[in-house]
Amino acid sequence: MLFRKTFRNALATLLGMALALAGGVAYAAINLDASGIAGDPIGTVTISNETFFNNSGRTVTEGGVTYYKLTITQDSTDLLVTGDIDARGPVGRTLYIRLGLENAVFARTVSATGSATAGTARLPDADNSGSNDGATNFVQLSREFGGTEGDAFVVYSTEGQGTFAPPSGTLEISTAAHVEWRLHNELAILPNAPVRATQSVYIDLSDARTGNNPLS
Repeated sequence: MLFRKTFRNALATLLGMALALAGGVAYAAINLDASGIAGDPIGTVTISNETFFNNSGRTVTEGGVTYYKLTITQDSTDLLVTGDIDARGPVGRTLYIRLGLENAVFARTVSATGSATAGTARLPDADNSGSNDGATNFVQLSREFGGTEGDAFVVYSTEGQGTFAPPSGTLEISTAAHVEWRLHNELAILPNAPVRATQSVYIDLSDARTGNNPLS
């Protein structure tokens, strides 16, 4: 898997689908904002065709195309994708965060909400303080569109101040805060095809649904 960042879009490309896993282990902590040098790697993973099965329940058919479910392990850090939000979220402003997929779909419906410590999509350190947010002051993400089996995108919202815990919290989202996508058992992909994932952020829900006019 080779990942690169192009301009302001968080862009990832998955290659090498026919390569066997070294030691049978797949691990990836993919940083969409890394520079790609040895000291700041974006992250790589290779997946063997032999891991794909055409058994009942192991494929997803969407638009007449068959995708193969990717199950790495039960550890949610085994396919962890992160990307800076690159958009300021003051109290009262809702940000919409979209993850788009190409040559892949979701293998099942992803979680409807995400906190600093739970869910498919998380914003663990919203104010970029250097420590993960706790149980009393965090930004909860809520799924708005997509993210069901066969979908090629999902949109989560921060929903403004009302989603903070407690509701009277005043936690501001920093432009440097990063989104975590925990995709270890969430994807169905095409074999021998590049899979591309793009993270983008919006202030308009209709734009987020269509993927138009991103802030970042």
